[in-house]
Amino acid sequence: MIAIGIHTGGPELSNIPLVAVLKKAMTVAKRHRDPSYDSGQEGWVNPVFVLPGSVYKPDFEGFKIGHFSRKEKGVVVTIAVPPSKFDAVSSVDYITQALRESIELASKVFAEKKINFSKERAEGLILEIAATLRSN
Repeated sequence: MIAIGIHTGGPELSNIPLVAVLKKAMTVAKRHRDPSYDSGQEGWVNPVFVLPGSVYKPDFEGFKIGHFSRKEKGVVVTIAVPPSKFDAVSSVDYITQALRESIELASKVFAEKKINFSKERAEGLILEIAATLRSN
């Protein structure tokens, strides 16, 4: 399933609109995913949104496959968020698209490693996240 993370590159980013929307998305994902999502029964994805700030800036653009846990069958997909996406106006569409891209990248990792992963269930969760974010 999906467990969303946020890494802000500086304290000045803690109250920007995108962080607030990402925190809501994290809450929706947690509420709707299986409690044993990281039990190793099937693959799961940890998309981590990295926002560049005064202390830390990612050394890449776009998406990057990170740590893979064979035991828990989880993979991290790191997302370098461009500052142009920091406002709340376009954040729901950006988050939704970034989650979909993360799922695509992770599903390739799972296929290579012959690990079961349900893109359909992941997409269902993404749709739930998008609907909740749009209703708030």
